[in-house]
Amino acid sequence: MTFLKVFDIQYDNTLYVVHPEWVDLALTTEQLEKINEKLQAMPDRPPHLVGISGASASEEEDADENDERKVFASVIVRTQAPSEDAAQDLPVPVLIVEKVIGRLFQDAHVEANMVFEQPWEIMNLHLAPDEPLPFNPAPEASAHPHPLT
Repeated sequence: MTFLKVFDIQYDNTLYVVHPEWVDLALTTEQLEKINEKLQAMPDRPPHLVGISGASASEEEDADENDERKVFASVIVRTQAPSEDAAQDLPVPVLIVEKVIGRLFQDAHVEANMVFEQPWEIMNLHLAPDEPLPFNPAPEASAHPHPLT
């Protein structure tokens, strides 16, 4: 049996949005709870994916004359792997990461074309803190010490 460690992997990308008055965005604890509940219920969730521990979007370049802005998007995925090298080699959960950014924009009423400039890149990878993700487990699962494992 292989012992799995828990890592936070930060994936970054850029995209363009049209918004007249940009304000940097970050998922709230409540939003993370909802996202993680949905992830746990996904029948086709990658087995190494524990949940989402954060997401943000910030302006990278000032808006042009059409209010188009280059935005830096970041999603932190909590995952399980036997080592840091193995975590680095895991496939990027592109669909999930892009849905998280879409949800961030939707909740902030920001319209984005959701066309990313490049493939998602790992910008940071480290052992996750020893604390559970924001998550409201179903009543039958509340006896588990860590609701996402």
